[in-house]
Amino acid sequence: MSVQPLSTGRAAPFVRTAVTRKPPATDIAVLMWILAPAGAIAGLLFAVGATWPAAAVAGTAFAVSVFICPAVGLYAYFAWQAVDSAFISDTGSVLTPAKVFAPFLLLVYVCKFGRTGTRMLVSKPFIMAMLAYAAYGAVLAPLSPEPSGAWRYTGQILVQALLVAMAVHVVNNRAFVGRAMVFTVIGGVIAAIIMSVSGHDIGSADQRATIGEHANPNSTAFALSIALFAIPAAWGYVRFKVMWPIYLAAAPLIFWQVLQTGSRTGMVGVFAAASLGVLIVKRTSITKRIVVATICTMICVGVLAYQLGTGALAGRAGARIESFVVAGDEDVSDNPRMAIWSLALQTFVRQPWGFGFGQTAPTLRDEHGWFIDIHSSWLGALVEGGVIGFTIFAWGMWHLLKATRGIARAHPGIAAAMMLCLLALNGVAHTYTYSKWFWVPATLCLLMAEQAARDRAAEAMGAAQA
Repeated sequence: MSVQPLSTGRAAPFVRTAVTRKPPATDIAVLMWILAPAGAIAGLLFAVGATWPAAAVAGTAFAVSVFICPAVGLYAYFAWQAVDSAFISDTGSVLTPAKVFAPFLLLVYVCKFGRTGTRMLVSKPFIMAMLAYAAYGAVLAPLSPEPSGAWRYTGQILVQALLVAMAVHVVNNRAFVGRAMVFTVIGGVIAAIIMSVSGHDIGSADQRATIGEHANPNSTAFALSIALFAIPAAWGYVRFKVMWPIYLAAAPLIFWQVLQTGSRTGMVGVFAAASLGVLIVKRTSITKRIVVATICTMICVGVLAYQLGTGALAGRAGARIESFVVAGDEDVSDNPRMAIWSLALQTFVRQPWGFGFGQTAPTLRDEHGWFIDIHSSWLGALVEGGVIGFTIFAWGMWHLLKATRGIARAHPGIAAAMMLCLLALNGVAHTYTYSKWFWVPATLCLLMAEQAARDRAAEAMGAAQA
C-alpha cells in the first residue's frame, strides 16, 4: 500500500513536524559543557569570599546557555521555585531571584520568536484567558485604592502568562518535558535537604520549619508539593534505572518536609490531591483509579495517625498538625478566614466590577480598618476582578482542567491531575494567583497536555499513512 502524506487541513504541517522531529540534545550539551564548569568555578569563587565575581561567572554562563537553548532556563526556573522563598529579605522585600529571572526568559523568547518552538495545540485557550484577565486588571488598576500595587500585580500575571506561552513553545518534545519534570523534582529535593539541615522551628508563624527565615510556611509547603507531584511525571517520562532510587528517595524526603512546615492548609492540599487527583484522570480504568485513590488515602491517614501516636514532629509543626486533627481553621486566633471572606464579600456587593488586582488589603483597610489579604485565590478573583474578572479566570481554569484530562498516559496523567487538584484546593484558603506557585504547576500540566496532544497527532499521522 502506498503512503500518502496529509495534504489538507491547517494541522498537517504540525502533525508532520510532530512525527519527524527528533528530540535535540542541545540542552544536555549546554548543561554539561557550559553550566556545569561555570557552576564549579562560581562555587570556588564563592567559597573564598569572591561573591560578585562568582555571580558574574554564573550569570554570564547562564545567559549564554539560555540564548543557546531556552528550555534550559525553564528547567532552572522550575527547580528554583522550591527554594526561591529563601531569598525573601528580612525587610519585607518582594523582589526575589525568580522575579528577576522571569523577564530575562521572556527577553530570550522574544529574541528567538519565530525561529524556535512549535504550535500550541491545547494550551491556547488557557493562555488567552489569562492574558484577557491581565488586560481587565489593567483596566481596573487606575481606579484602585493603590494603583501602583494594582499595576504590579497585573504585571506579574502578564509575565507569568507569557512564560506559559514560552514554555509550551520551547519545551516541545518528550525529552524536554521529561527533563523539566526531573529538574522540578531536583529543586524540591534540594529545598528539602536545606530544610532538614537548617530548618526553623522557633515559634513564629513566618519562621517555623521553612526554607528561609522569612518564608511563609504555606508557600513553602505548596512549593514542595509541586516537586512531590512531579515525581510520577518524571517517572513516566524518564525511565532510566539510575533515576529510580532518586525518585524513591525523593518522595518521602519531600513529603516529610511538607509536614515539617506545619502548614495545615498545605497538608490538606497534599492529602486531598493525592487521594482525589487520580479520580479525574480520564483515560485510566475506574477500578485502577479507585484502588490508587484508596491507597493514597490510607497512606495519608496512616501518616497522621503515626504523628499523633508518636509525636514524631516536635515543636510548633507537630502542635499545629494535632490542632488540625482536633478542630479549627488555620490562624484562627489572628486572621480568621471566615471573617475576612465575609468583609470582602460585603465590599464586593458594593462594587461588583472589582477593586483591582492585589487590592483586597487596602480596600478592607479603607472600608473596615483591617489591612489583610483575602487568603483565597478564588474569592480574590471575584472580589478584586469583579464579575467579569472572575468569569475570565474561571474560563481559563476550565480549559486547564479540560487540557489536563486529555493526558492519556497513566504517569503524566496522574501527576497532572494531582497538581491541578493541589492548585484548586490550596487556592481556596490562600492567594497564589500572583505568584509562581500558581503558574508553575499550571505550566507543568500544560506541558504534559501538549505532549499528549503531540502523541495523538503522531498516532493519527501514522494511522493515516498506514
